[in-house]
Amino acid sequence: MKLTAGGRRLAVAALVQSLGIGLFMASSMAYFTRQVDLSANQVASGLALAGIVALGVSLLGGVLADRYGARRVLAAVYLGRGVCCVAYVFVTGFWQFMAVTLCAVACDRAGPPVLQALVAVAVPERQERTRLLAVVNVVRNCGLGVGAMAAGGALAADTRAAYTLTLVAIGLALLGGAVLVLRVPELAAPTAGSAPAKAVPAGEHPPRRRALPDGRYLALTGLNFLLFFFDTMLLVAMPVWVLEHTDAPRVTVSVLFALNTALVVVLQIPVSKLATGPVRTTRMLTWTGAVLAVSSLCFAASGSAGGAPRWRGWPPPWSRSPWPR
Repeated sequence: MKLTAGGRRLAVAALVQSLGIGLFMASSMAYFTRQVDLSANQVASGLALAGIVALGVSLLGGVLADRYGARRVLAAVYLGRGVCCVAYVFVTGFWQFMAVTLCAVACDRAGPPVLQALVAVAVPERQERTRLLAVVNVVRNCGLGVGAMAAGGALAADTRAAYTLTLVAIGLALLGGAVLVLRVPELAAPTAGSAPAKAVPAGEHPPRRRALPDGRYLALTGLNFLLFFFDTMLLVAMPVWVLEHTDAPRVTVSVLFALNTALVVVLQIPVSKLATGPVRTTRMLTWTGAVLAVSSLCFAASGSAGGAPRWRGWPPPWSRSPWPR
């Protein structure tokens, strides 16, 4: 698959910034709970609140891309995420964590639509745009897997210096992605549409637009929102389960992240080919929701069935042997 120079630069930028994101995904929970001394509930509630506040940021990102250009806005998004990762080094409490997380999640939510807008103005042919987005998605998941494996060093060392070095490396990776994005040429200006708007005959009123879509669309949006809880399970539930409720090595978090991204790379295209038509796609989404529900139940059961949780101060003092080992 041959891509244009702009397409190759976008793919490389996606690879570089996804390496940083993979590092962050695999190491951030351990850093927040073991070094910043936040509880898992504080981290989860902070991420949830930041996600709710940043819901409208994706729309704002599109508006800014129309006004200032998708290339500059996407570079600013990558740079903002890098600055936030470095700022985590100086976080010492929950409210500082909340402030930085809000900015980081806002940049994260603004990125995907701006990336698609940049692909639209940087790649002249529609078929090549589809191929480029597929390449970017595969490359991104490869970068996430490699970054997650690289985070194993910080997890194994489990020191503030190791996590600080990791966060700085994440910031540099995202900065590199921003620089590469700025080198992507914008070959065409975004257009409002291919066909001109129809004139309204004299004496007639223009058709009214509904402020909200129909009920079926809203229901589908709500169900899709529930399916996106897989992100929370991967970023929050899995690291907390491994670190606090099992005796598995801390590096297991990196291994599971890498395994997840490897499965996405291998299975994404074959599985997407099965979604032919609304009926089969609906069935696949139904099975996806069922698997997610079963996974949630397994997480809940494993926390109590895997033995005593690894709380601080466990086992109790009276159960410890007084004799040196």
